[in-house]
Amino acid sequence: MRNDQLKEIRQEWSHSRFFFGKNKIMQIALGRMEDGEHRENLSKLMWQLQGQTGLLFTNKGEKEVLQYFDQLYIPNYARSGTVAAQTVELEEGPIPEFSHSLESQLRQLGLPVQLKRGVVQMQRGHTVCEKGQVLNPEQCRIL
Repeated sequence: MRNDQLKEIRQEWSHSRFFFGKNKIMQIALGRMEDGEHRENLSKLMWQLQGQTGLLFTNKGEKEVLQYFDQLYIPNYARSGTVAAQTVELEEGPIPEFSHSLESQLRQLGLPVQLKRGVVQMQRGHTVCEKGQVLNPEQCRIL
């Protein structure tokens, strides 16, 4: 999750605390064994701290927390290596959203474009990605 998205969540959950850091350090802070744990049963969390994880400390109930995060949707730009959520096809014809100065960059990305009277135009239809496909850097830049 990117920082600006996390910033919004932190504002909405200002009554709570989020902790992110190296898993080993968080494990030590919570307590690795029962005799060294900060509070009772915190050492059981140690096994959950794998990969990209963080901790949320709140007074809200489990149901409310799970409901909030299940409904949470934050749109994000595609990154290389992610799986495409949908098929994206560009149709033949003018693309007035793009400035004429971007035509050469679009061509470098492999798009069949040309400049006609100062307007970027697709020469033919082009499929950027298909649903379920792993995205490469060029596809992400197009998206």
